[in-house]
Amino acid sequence: MSCSFEQKADFLVCTLDENLTIFTVSEIYESLSEIINYDTQKIIFELSNVTEIDSAGFQLLLWIQQQFGQEKELTFSLQPESAVQSICDLYRLDLAALDGGKREAI
Repeated sequence: MSCSFEQKADFLVCTLDENLTIFTVSEIYESLSEIINYDTQKIIFELSNVTEIDSAGFQLLLWIQQQFGQEKELTFSLQPESAVQSICDLYRLDLAALDGGKREAI
């Protein structure tokens, strides 16, 4: 599975494994759609295991921010030189802008 959830104390950890590409985004989207109504205000998106991301994966990150960022506190956790960071740099998007400045480097 490319998306897993773990409830901890007062936050939810969503771990995205594998690749965020056109081939996996649909399945991840369906999994994430199920947690929209979770009763938690904090969600950590663990992206450090993502090794490949394309424009579909980038769109998924933007959708995550749109769906969850308005009502929940988001944190993105990733490697500094990761594929996710590279595509954000390509599009000149500061990932900290997606999560309100709460970015965690591993």
